[in-house]
Parts: sequence; C-alpha cells; structure tokens
Amino acid sequence: MSAPSDEGNPWLSLADLLRIKTSVRNLATSIEKFGIQTYDRFGRRIAATDECDESKVIKEKALDLLADYYALRRESYRDPDPEIDRWFESDSPLYEFGWPSDESPDFEKNELEEVPKSLKSQKRDIDAPVQTRPRRTYLVIIASLCKRCGIKPEAKGAAQRISRATHDIGCPVGDDTILTMLKEIPDALESRM
Repeated sequence: MSAPSDEGNPWLSLADLLRIKTSVRNLATSIEKFGIQTYDRFGRRIAATDECDESKVIKEKALDLLADYYALRRESYRDPDPEIDRWFESDSPLYEFGWPSDESPDFEKNELEEVPKSLKSQKRDIDAPVQTRPRRTYLVIIASLCKRCGIKPEAKGAAQRISRATHDIGCPVGDDTILTMLKEIPDALESRM
C-alpha cells in the first residue's frame, strides 16, 4: 500500500466518489474486482480483498453499505427524502472505505465495460438450418392454419394463395418456396400421428 493520505495522494472515499457522480454499479464492480481499503481500529490502513476471512467481511461490509445507499437513493427518486443527505455527513461510513488516489481502480474503464446480456436477450440465428423435429412442428402448424383458412395444401393454387398472404403482411415468400414446404406437410403429419 502507498503512503497514507497526503496532499499529493488524497484518499478517495466512497462518499467522495459518489459525490463526483461515480456510479454505484461502477464502485461495486471495482470493489469486487480489486478490493477496497479501510482503516482498522488502530487507524492503520488495511486492504479488504478475498485473501482472508476478516478482509472478506470488510469487503462485504463496503458492498452492503453501497447497496443500502443505492436502495435509499432509488426510493428518494419516488419520494424525496432528506435522509439521503446524511450519507454525506462527516461521520458517514461511506468515508471509511476507499482508495488512495494512486491505487484507485480505473473507474472510466469499469464504466465502459459491456453489461452481460441475459440469456433471454441473446438472439438466435434465425437463418440457421431448422432441425427435423422443429421443422415438422412448423409444418404441422402451417397445415392447421391452412385448414382453418380453407386452403388445402395439396390443391392447385394453394402456394399462390399463401404467397399473396405473405405479401399482404409485407414479408413476401415465393410460390416455389411455399410449394416445396407444402409438399412436406403429409410426411410431417404422418410422423406426428
């Protein structure tokens, strides 16, 4: 660890960083990746990382503190609350945790990191070949829609009628493509029965 806070190396507390609009998520990410520093009961600076049980507890305390601040701040958006200002008073625990400026994480880099996409938001490759079972299911669905609309898939002109319907919704599909699919419907129905 570097020298204690001095004019050339100021202490950057969580309170200071929040005041200059460093986001809570950025601070939490920095703590999780790099740990954080605080002072022990004798005033000695200690690192709170995952290296030992005691420092894990201290690190968790810093994260819990940020989570509490974040929750109160979110509530204050709906219902302004003067309690939020108490987080920045001189005896606030937000001042107990931080980094000397020469050891602080690169907050700008953390802010630019891409947020992981959830599994639901990942796009499937729509143009990937359709496996046999889903393809049969799609063909059964097409057959049922044809029946509902009074179209016999094997009848002459069925492909043209469906092609016109695809034009109507702005996603034209050619007669030949449709005819190829309609020819597969009997096998798909047979495999499902």
